[in-house]
Amino acid sequence: MLEEVKIRGEYSLDVLNKRLDKNKWLALGRPTIGDISVFVYVALAPMGDISLKPYPHVETWVERVKKLPGFFPIEGLEDPLLHKARWSNALPK
Repeated sequence: MLEEVKIRGEYSLDVLNKRLDKNKWLALGRPTIGDISVFVYVALAPMGDISLKPYPHVETWVERVKKLPGFFPIEGLEDPLLHKARWSNALPK
C-alpha cells in the first residue's frame, strides 16, 4: 500500500514538474490559491520519503512560493527529514 502511494506521489510530482517547466505558477501566470494549497503537500513530500531532487522545476517553485510577501513558514518546512524520523518512530511496527 505505501509503495503504491509513493508511486502516485512521484507521478504527481512529475506532472507538476512538467507544468512548471513552462510556467512560473500553476495558473494565470501569477501566484494563486492553487499554488498555496498545493505547496504544503509538495514541500513536505520528503516526510513521506519522496525526494524533490528529481523535480528541479518543483524545487524552484517551492523556493519561489517561500519568497511571496506574507509567507509564513510551517513546521518541518526547512527540514522535513527531521520530522520524517519522528513520524517513523510513531508508526506501529
